[in-house]
Amino acid sequence: MKESIGTKIFKQFYNISGPIDEYKKTQANTIGNTVAIMLYWFNIAISLLTIIIGGVTKNYLLAFFILSGTILIFTIFIAGGYVMYAGHKYHLADQEVEKGDIHSAYRNIIFKSLKIGILGAIFAYFLNAFVLYLYFGNFIRQLSDPSNIVACITCGVTVTLLLLLVYYLRIKK
Repeated sequence: MKESIGTKIFKQFYNISGPIDEYKKTQANTIGNTVAIMLYWFNIAISLLTIIIGGVTKNYLLAFFILSGTILIFTIFIAGGYVMYAGHKYHLADQEVEKGDIHSAYRNIIFKSLKIGILGAIFAYFLNAFVLYLYFGNFIRQLSDPSNIVACITCGVTVTLLLLLVYYLRIKK
């Protein structure tokens, strides 16, 4: 049966490999509830802090930057890190493989890592060229800049190797 887009997003967010059983669904819901409660209290605290800073200093732009920066940092690094840690703790990302299928599993992770690394390098290449175009102009010159090409190839190779390592460590024989 084909997975719905909601199921794919759910599996991607919680880094679940394979089919979703009741254990994985329960643990993912527990992780999600914990993160939601954590973010709720954090948003209340940082909003109060921003109101105090804005009221005391009368510098509302500073208060806005403090609010947006801390929310961004907390959401990405703390909440995202907790989701990754808890997913590893509850073995949501483990991929169990039969002895006979181990070589095909290794081949699949190589192709999957290469695909993500190449697409990431292409995305970084065009994004970097676009950002440099905004500052310096001449988009074609930014596309053909050797430092942009080398940086994006390095980025793609690094992402591919790191993903290979992560996917390799997830395989359980």
